[in-house]
Amino acid sequence: MRFFHNIMVRTLSFLLETSMAVLVLDVLLGVVSRYVVGKQVSWTEELACLLLVWSSFFGIALAFNSRAHLGIDLIVNMMGDAPRKTAATIAHLVTLTFTVVAFLYGGCFLLHKAMFVTRNVMPALQIPDAVMYLPIPVCGLFILYFEIRNFAADLRGTDEKEA
Repeated sequence: MRFFHNIMVRTLSFLLETSMAVLVLDVLLGVVSRYVVGKQVSWTEELACLLLVWSSFFGIALAFNSRAHLGIDLIVNMMGDAPRKTAATIAHLVTLTFTVVAFLYGGCFLLHKAMFVTRNVMPALQIPDAVMYLPIPVCGLFILYFEIRNFAADLRGTDEKEA
């Protein structure tokens, strides 16, 4: 299981690093073409937007792996052990529910609508705009996996790296 987990984290890290590197190069190309050549390359802005969306979702998924997502730790840390465990369990259940409903169900619904109903194309890149919505369910699966892993580690009382 640890091998599978490491593959997932490495894959997400690689995708995040690659998308960020391409994003930086794309924005640099857009700026140079605008101010040096005098006319911006037409597809740089659209690609930057697409890469920003993908990078954001990769980062969100990786944050769940390392438990770096936002939380209200101040109040929880003032609680005793039993209320803290109850609050953590509630937080995990809410997060799991939100991930399934918003990321998986909502993301798949949105992706289906973009692919089969509206079928819009991004004007400069000439690719379906569904690629803008694809990271929602894809990264939702990663988030679901990491959250289940974290929840199980909390129930066992172990560090998720030991699991």
